[in-house]
Amino acid sequence: MTLRSNGCHSCRRMKVKCDEAKPQCTRCRKAGRVCPGYRDALDMMFLSMNATVEAKVVRPTKMRSALTSSSPLPQLCTSPSTNWEQHAIVHFIDHFTECPGNGALGYLEFLPEMLMLGSECLREAVLAASLANLANISRMRQLESMSHEHYGQALRALRTAMNEKATATADETLTAMYILQKHELISGTRNLLGDPHGVAITAMFRLRETTQLDSHNGLSLYRVTEMEKQIEALSGDPTTTIPTTDGNAFQHSAPGLVFWSLLREASALSSQIKLITRQNLSGSSPPDAFFNQLLLQTYSVYSRLLTWPSSVPESIKYQVLAFRPPTGSFKDTDHIPESIFLFRSAQNGAMFVVYWCACIHLAQSLLQGCRLFHTKAHSSSNDRVLGVPEADIRKSLLETIGNICASAPCLLGDVDRWGQLNVGNKGKALGGFFLLRALSVANSVEGLPISLRRSLLDLFGRVGTSFGILHALRLREIWLASHTTEAGELLN
Repeated sequence: MTLRSNGCHSCRRMKVKCDEAKPQCTRCRKAGRVCPGYRDALDMMFLSMNATVEAKVVRPTKMRSALTSSSPLPQLCTSPSTNWEQHAIVHFIDHFTECPGNGALGYLEFLPEMLMLGSECLREAVLAASLANLANISRMRQLESMSHEHYGQALRALRTAMNEKATATADETLTAMYILQKHELISGTRNLLGDPHGVAITAMFRLRETTQLDSHNGLSLYRVTEMEKQIEALSGDPTTTIPTTDGNAFQHSAPGLVFWSLLREASALSSQIKLITRQNLSGSSPPDAFFNQLLLQTYSVYSRLLTWPSSVPESIKYQVLAFRPPTGSFKDTDHIPESIFLFRSAQNGAMFVVYWCACIHLAQSLLQGCRLFHTKAHSSSNDRVLGVPEADIRKSLLETIGNICASAPCLLGDVDRWGQLNVGNKGKALGGFFLLRALSVANSVEGLPISLRRSLLDLFGRVGTSFGILHALRLREIWLASHTTEAGELLN
């Protein structure tokens, strides 16, 4: 084995021996020329190997033979993958799905196996949503462009699938629609006045056969979609319901079935009150006996809804962790929740998020209906239309919004299910996705205390920036632009 000489550049060029003296060699100094210097030590390299050394390197040992005979040697160091599509699919499954467990149902837990079936529209929909989420988090324009491209391909593939009888009502096609709906929330392009993907999902359910609910995937898709539709009905927005079942999609527990029934009742009553309120605002006649009876019936459902958590088994109840921040650690202690709710899973937290949304919508409908009753009947707000002070309903409403803020640390991954801080772990985007629904409902309540409003707006910011769901930032900006007076108080 020979090494390249480390002599000065002049001696190496003349191929003569150099004594490598520093700062200049003796040969150059005696010749009266400036020594050009030496190569860097990092440039030293092997030129060749003699037969003895080469034999030692390539000669197989007993251990090497044993390893290579059965399996190749593991590659300990690999370069990072540049396959963004592969990374995007893994990212979506990791952050937007959850396996069942801890007393809760799963959420899109069937997606990995479904992707293996080869549905083009489903794969393109997942890539569009996941690349958009990665682009929002990393601020990489390349990923944003790739997301737009896959979104267009997903729409074309979806159109093709819906035109073929074999795939028109398949689970893969319906799941692709649902994920494209999620893509609009991630990319911040959701139409606030309409939801074309939601309309398509409703039409799809009407075309599907009842036997498709017999499968696990069919029940899971029905459960997710119907929950969304009931929340839309609670808000009083025009919505088309999907065909109902006998409740077998929610029979995993008796409390779940009771809650499902209450949610349907609450949705129907809330929609009626808000519709009658809009119709009577321009009239002069006082509310009739039917409207008064409707308010009493709604309050009865609201009372039953408030007592529902007491029927929930301990295995799926959230745990309450008292939180006392150290003195001086926060400038505004009113902004920090006094307690934190700990959930066993994100899907478990989602169930209570839907519950709190129902409570808020129903309380707002009751208060709105009572105001209309007092206005038309020329009565005082002290008159108890519902048999209880309206201030009690308002107090319960604020407590519910406080519960949503208390659930944020666990849903966003700040703490784990045992209340321990998650250092270095940002949490799954699924928790932020579930929390966003509750934040949008809670922030629609007018006249909130400044500290509570600030908490909601800060959580909008976290969901949007930390978890890449731009719809949260859009809702925050819309509220600030339409409430300039409150926004000024919040910024001061």
